[in-house]
Amino acid sequence: MPILPRKIQRALSVLLLVTLAAGCSSLGGIVDPPKVSLANVQLLQAGLLEQRYRLTLRVQNPNSIAVPIKGIDYAITLAGVDFASGVTPNAFSVPARGEDLVGIDISTNLLESARQIYSVIRQGPESLDYSVTGNIAVDMPFVNPIPFSKSGQVSLTGIAAQ
Repeated sequence: MPILPRKIQRALSVLLLVTLAAGCSSLGGIVDPPKVSLANVQLLQAGLLEQRYRLTLRVQNPNSIAVPIKGIDYAITLAGVDFASGVTPNAFSVPARGEDLVGIDISTNLLESARQIYSVIRQGPESLDYSVTGNIAVDMPFVNPIPFSKSGQVSLTGIAAQ
């Protein structure tokens, strides 16, 4: 059986590597980016030095397969004020063409920003402008973290009374 000349072996090796690299890089396009929005803000406790909130993020999956999420790093502004940033504490999976709600308990001791936001909430508006940005870490091979950005309004009806 004849052995291929060394130049042909090298050319085939390079061609194989290029093909594998192109295939791996295209796998990230199989998954459409999940959509993240702020579904709810609940004031749990308000004190002079610390305020506790429960934030609920809605994660929507437009794909025909479930998407396992390792975590979401996020930054949230409310009423134009930097409110919270962090990483979701647990992994979860979003069902195919479905959604999941992720609750995050946070504490703030930023007196000025918390005071501004709390004063807006106490005035009784029905909604509050927000923006949430960050990256979704998907637990799938060859899929890089997916950036997201969403702005909108979150309902605050009844929050000040809780």
